[in-house]
Amino acid sequence: MPTAREVDGAYLKLARAVHHIDDLRQKIDAYLSSRPFKLVAHIRRKANEIGYRVKTEKPIPSEFAVIIGDAIHNLRAALDVMLYALASARAPSKENIQFPFPKKEADSALEGAINSGQAKFAGDMVVEAIKRINPRASTNPILHGLHALDVRDKHQLLIVSRGVANLTGSTLNPLVGGDGPLNVQLPGGGTARMHVGHGASIIMDVPDNKDILKVAKTFRLRDLPDTQEDAPIQPVFVIIFAKGQAFGGGAVLVTLERAAEAVRAALDQMVIGYLDPANKVP
Repeated sequence: MPTAREVDGAYLKLARAVHHIDDLRQKIDAYLSSRPFKLVAHIRRKANEIGYRVKTEKPIPSEFAVIIGDAIHNLRAALDVMLYALASARAPSKENIQFPFPKKEADSALEGAINSGQAKFAGDMVVEAIKRINPRASTNPILHGLHALDVRDKHQLLIVSRGVANLTGSTLNPLVGGDGPLNVQLPGGGTARMHVGHGASIIMDVPDNKDILKVAKTFRLRDLPDTQEDAPIQPVFVIIFAKGQAFGGGAVLVTLERAAEAVRAALDQMVIGYLDPANKVP
């Protein structure tokens, strides 16, 4: 039977992760309050169009990636600490106890990860709880993504970027000056056709030197040089995970909060399984 201190250790890891998330939220809020990004209108008279791009006035602080990594590591470690507390008394190789994350989607891959992580020594009801948690990429993307980021953070800093939140037809109306459809340029290729007032809310990654929106406009004096000016409206910016890693394009704070909730639920399910009177241990 694990001691209360051993079980509490997992929840302490979770609490520490939440502390990092709260700290990150304060720092991100302060950073965004300084207006580090702005939407700039590129007026192209010869092309009869206005292209809108995002300009960085103040780079994203490097410490954000470090804090995110600390939060992710504590969330991921909480799962291992809990399983260790429940299985270590009977496991033959304590150093190999770990919460299972299969590399493949097959049921056999999950079974193999459960066996190699020695979860069975916590009891069959704990194993059943883990199967319900189902930490595969397709069935539990939050926990599986958390694991992927933790592995990446061990070798290199996580990459964060800027995004435009709640980009809808309604918010773009002042830029368009009408109620017709418009084409939003998607970074990575292609366009999203939106109708003013009816566009779905999205979060868009906004890389440098690429239009996120083009608006056709007829200029009488087309021979004048192209100019730039601040857009008449400024969208809401968020800090997102950069593409090429788990949660790419997702808002950092929202993702971390969901990950913390998923970890708490997983810890609770393992404890409930262990305390179940029907739980049988080897």
